[in-house]
Amino acid sequence: MTVFNFLLILTIVLFLLTGVLSFYLIRFVRIVFRMEDAIDESINILNKSQDDMMSILETPVFFDSTEIRKALQIIERSRSSILDVAEKISLGQVSIEVEEN
Repeated sequence: MTVFNFLLILTIVLFLLTGVLSFYLIRFVRIVFRMEDAIDESINILNKSQDDMMSILETPVFFDSTEIRKALQIIERSRSSILDVAEKISLGQVSIEVEEN
């Protein structure tokens, strides 16, 4: 086997390997893009839920029972957990301002 034949075979093998790797790279990139879109959509839903909970918490309560206060505390904890999930999903890229009461 001459050097030329060896280089020709090596070139063909490397070309085929590049094609296979490109195929899997494109598949992986498409999966990442789909996941990014799903995460963005989830963050938007979480932000809307957080806004809805803030509007509920800002509504004045005229009846001072322990059940209503407990329900408001549960909503506040839920809002905090939504904020935590949104921040973890976005890896800290989304800044969410939270007023501590």
